[in-house]
Amino acid sequence: PIPSIEYTTAETMIWENVLQKLLELYPTHACKEYLDAFALFNFVPNHIPQLQELSEVLQKHTGWNIRPVAGLLHPRDFLNGLAFKTFHSTQYIRHGSNPMYTPEPDICHEILGHIPLLADSKFSDLAQVIGMA
Repeated sequence: PIPSIEYTTAETMIWENVLQKLLELYPTHACKEYLDAFALFNFVPNHIPQLQELSEVLQKHTGWNIRPVAGLLHPRDFLNGLAFKTFHSTQYIRHGSNPMYTPEPDICHEILGHIPLLADSKFSDLAQVIGMA
């Protein structure tokens, strides 16, 4: 299993802020496939999902899994993971001083930007093919 992270109250508040803002934008800015897949995860403002929870949803729907990483990977390593239905994800969260921006992918970016579409079979199949290319 993927190790769990005990997020602080301050970190959870950052997650809540980002999630709430994006929930306002998704109805007019996200595609149907994203919205359908997003609903499978039951995200809530007061809980930053653990990667293990998310990996189990992906495994059930498309056979994908998540592997935690400490930071950015070399593109070849990242693409290699995609070829094997593995999404590498950070677990740290952005700084609270600017919650709608992060210079590097953080848990909000990974969870709200990438992971839902990996529960869509057409998108996840495409991601795998890109990884194999």
